[in-house]
Amino acid sequence: MQAQGLPAIMDISEYFVGQNDGGGQFECMHGPDECVGNLIELCAHNLTAQSVPLGWWHMDVCMQSDYTNIPDNAQGCAQQANLQWDPIVACSKDTQGDNLFAASIDVANNMGVDATPTIFINGQEYVGGPNDPLSAVCSAYTGTPPPGCNNAKKGPVRSNRKVCKF
Repeated sequence: MQAQGLPAIMDISEYFVGQNDGGGQFECMHGPDECVGNLIELCAHNLTAQSVPLGWWHMDVCMQSDYTNIPDNAQGCAQQANLQWDPIVACSKDTQGDNLFAASIDVANNMGVDATPTIFINGQEYVGGPNDPLSAVCSAYTGTPPPGCNNAKKGPVRSNRKVCKF
C-alpha cells in the first residue's frame, strides 16, 4: 500500500468471517469485541471511502496494530486517519451497520472464506508471505506498472489454498 502509485491501481474491499443469525446478532471468530470492531471498520469504509480515500484502511491498520484493544482503540485510530468518529460509531450501532456486516459475512461465505486473513488478487487467492503482496499485486496488474512496482519480484499469483489463521 505504501509503494508509489500502488493505491491508484488497487480497489480494496474487506469482508469479515462470522455468523449471522438473520436478526442482527453476529458471532465472530474471536468474540464480541471483534464483531464490534468489524462493524466499526465496515462503517468507516462505507461512510468515508469516497471523501477520504484509504482513510478507512489506515484506521483498520491502526486498529489491527493493537488488536487486543479493539474496539476501544477505534476512536483514536479514526482520528489518526482524519476520519470523523461520530458518524462512524452511530452507523456501527444502527441497522446500517448490521446490514453492512450481514452483507460482508455473506460475501465471505460465498467466496468460501473460513479463515483470516484470506486475500484475493484479481479473483485468485493470494498465498504467500507478508513480504510478497507487492510482487503479487504488481504481477497481476495488466496496465503500465506504477513506479512502486519497480522493485517487486516478478512471478504469478499462486492460487493453491493455504491460509493463515489468527
